[in-house]
Amino acid sequence: MITPNDIENKQFKRAGRGYAADEVDEFLDQLTVDYEKLYRMNREQTEKIQALTKAVEYYQGLEDSLNKALVLAEK
Repeated sequence: MITPNDIENKQFKRAGRGYAADEVDEFLDQLTVDYEKLYRMNREQTEKIQALTKAVEYYQGLEDSLNKALVLAEK
């Protein structure tokens, strides 16, 4: 996976009639900023999903326990 640092530190070979270096650098700077925001948001969402998955597992276990208790109470 490409990280924001990979984008920021990317170096291109210079060729005789290549792209304007200033424009490429400016574009990469903006790309780094936007990508870093998305990268951070993705990590936050992944952490949130993990926390919610644990909560669901906890409540599923609680539900199983309550169902067993109800079955015993019915008997």
